[in-house]
This record gives sequence, C-alpha cells and structure tokens, in this order.
Amino acid sequence: MKLPEAVVGIVVAMAGGLSNYLMDDNHTVFGLLVSVVTAGFAGFIVFLFCNEFGYSENVTAIACGVSGLSGEAILKLLKKISFITLKTRKWSQ
Repeated sequence: MKLPEAVVGIVVAMAGGLSNYLMDDNHTVFGLLVSVVTAGFAGFIVFLFCNEFGYSENVTAIACGVSGLSGEAILKLLKKISFITLKTRKWSQ
C-alpha cells in the first residue's frame, strides 16, 4: 500500500460523503462531520479491499468515491461480508 494512493482514496471518499451531505435536507455541523468521517472510513476500507485484489488506481478511486457517497450502507454491507467470510473460512493450524 502506498500512502499517497490511500490519501487520495480517503479524500475521494470524503468528497462522496460531502456530496451525500449536500443532497440531504438536514444540514447541521454535526451531520457534516459524521457524514465526512464515515465516508472517509468507508473509503479507506474499500481502498484496502481494492488494493488487496489488485484493482487499478482508477477503479479504486471510483470505488472509494461511491463508498463515500454510500457511507453507512457500504459499511453495513462490508461488515456482513466480513462476518460471513470469517465464519465460513477454514483456519489452518
């Protein structure tokens, strides 16, 4: 993982979170903060997935932006996928 690429993924995701916030009717400073922080976290997690599976920088940036726009929904989906994967994986000893 290269730090500049991770920062770009997080910033693109945060821009997606900002877009999501601006499309909402309820504008508060707290709402903005929650939206941007959630988007950044979601973008970083998606960046790690994309990096692990070898996606191009462009596809990774798109995925980070969409995950930032989706925010909480993408985190719930990733949580479900992670739990299913961990539950069904056979751990070698």
